[in-house]
Amino acid sequence: IAEQLHGQFDFIVADPPAINNRTLECYAATIKLLAARGAKIIFSTLENFDPTMQDLLGLSPQRFRPDLPGFALDGRWCFYTSFACRSLSQPNPVADAKREAAKLEEEDQEGYAELAAGFHQSQHEI
Repeated sequence: IAEQLHGQFDFIVADPPAINNRTLECYAATIKLLAARGAKIIFSTLENFDPTMQDLLGLSPQRFRPDLPGFALDGRWCFYTSFACRSLSQPNPVADAKREAAKLEEEDQEGYAELAAGFHQSQHEI
């Protein structure tokens, strides 16, 4: 990144194309280079990266979840910010309902797997 861009941005929005720690680390390093002192940062990624976002950039998860129809991880996406934002602190009822439905479906799948495993165990020695 050109040196004349270092520390020049007071607002940065990041939405990486991949969801893994290495990508997040690379984005964080780039943001640190580009951000001016006190820059506001919004980072979009999967909700289970709370500790990573805090450790890398000091970002906090926001309550608002986007509605992403047709996206496999709909309802599980999160915005992390370096600042308080009233709009992002409000829930999104549509995305929250999808998130709850996905959790219930995961629990059902786990239950079915346990039940199926019980059916496949041999009951008698021959």
